[in-house]
Amino acid sequence: MVDLDFTRLCKHLQANDAETKKKYWRSLPARHEVQRFTREEIRTLEDLVLAEKDQDLRAYAILSLSAVYALGGVAAGEKPTEKSSEKLSDWLFEPFSHVRKDARAGTQSSLVLSVCDNQYIRDVQAQVEIARLLPSDRYPQTKFRHVPHEHPDWGDAGLDQAQGVCFIGRPLMFRNCRIIEQFPADLRFSIVSPPETGERADRSHVLPETGERTDFFCVTQNRPKAGPLRYNTVEQGANRHDYAIVQRFTIRFGGRDVVVLVIAGASGLGTIGAARWIASFDWTRKSREGFARKAGLETLDRSTRFEALLEVSGLVHKPARPWSPTPVVKSLFLHRSRNLLKAPSRVALATDSGLLTHAGEVRYLLFDDDEMDFSPKDNAAVVAVCAKCFLESRTEIPIEELISDARAWPDNNYRPTRDKAASFFRDHLQRHGLNITVSADSVKLPAGCRIETILAAPST
Repeated sequence: MVDLDFTRLCKHLQANDAETKKKYWRSLPARHEVQRFTREEIRTLEDLVLAEKDQDLRAYAILSLSAVYALGGVAAGEKPTEKSSEKLSDWLFEPFSHVRKDARAGTQSSLVLSVCDNQYIRDVQAQVEIARLLPSDRYPQTKFRHVPHEHPDWGDAGLDQAQGVCFIGRPLMFRNCRIIEQFPADLRFSIVSPPETGERADRSHVLPETGERTDFFCVTQNRPKAGPLRYNTVEQGANRHDYAIVQRFTIRFGGRDVVVLVIAGASGLGTIGAARWIASFDWTRKSREGFARKAGLETLDRSTRFEALLEVSGLVHKPARPWSPTPVVKSLFLHRSRNLLKAPSRVALATDSGLLTHAGEVRYLLFDDDEMDFSPKDNAAVVAVCAKCFLESRTEIPIEELISDARAWPDNNYRPTRDKAASFFRDHLQRHGLNITVSADSVKLPAGCRIETILAAPST
């Protein structure tokens, strides 16, 4: 290995000759073993990966840089990175940072997985963004792995000892993965194949009337009773409008609990947008406590299910260049909560006729477009207030009238007594962050909140 200072090395990595670039990218792991790169030098190498315009060279570079990540360590004399509690990324990846010992399995590790086709690695930009969030001194047992798309060898990936697994890119790409087969059936979001094009979205289909591409995969909001709600990715001219999901949940796999993190867009634009969003979203102690309170949770820990939906926009470059995404969070959920980013402006009571005469006819609720799945006791309080307000075209109802109206309480088991009514409504309405004002004598809807009825979707 030729001894080069870091500045000269970077010049070679930016040479005009592709073989020269490959030679020096290939040398990185050996150089790191002899003399550890500093964190600043690794960030510079990551920037060079993203600046590489040749797609094949970019994939080759990330393979070499991944080998550096796997070796771990930082230059002698550098202080460990201080952990900040103000970042969403720290909370999401917290289960990946701990090293646990098991007498039978030895030291467990965590995995960050992406898909590759021969020398081409998908979602390279997103992987670099995630690598920047996981310095080796804080995540010494987190390994980056590339899984072949066509013929994956999961026996070599290390799933059997993983305490955490992060999937970069839509789960459909990770074929025959047993962990994905164990994903909870009630996840709020998933990514599905494009309509009429099968599993592979490799045929360009353009609508002649609008010029929009429609062959993209699609983020779907899974609504068991109301039916799925699709968020379609479209591309028109030089603009793409994409959707992405960020999810964290725990599954039981191989006799142990495994934390799963999904960072995925319907297309590559959404995936890189989601990776950047988790590093920038405001996640202070105050905001976390507010989210927990609205979700009816005492605290947030590694078992808390987290699901977010993002809108991501970006310019399409020809020839291809790295994405410059603009991500905007659309909704955020903890467990089965409502959208924690805003109180609903519309509450829809779904009935079989589309009409309402009493609360017992309500099959499910929509807060804006989100289907809410409360327990019967919680559901009774919300439905009673909304049904009463709708039936009488009022936004404020005296508590005495509310608990006395049989139309609002088809099941008397959940009707509160007069002496506990105010505390009952405060608990069951304000705990969900509905912004419904509960005084000693009345309940009042927030300004601008609309109550309506809709025709329920057919039962399946």
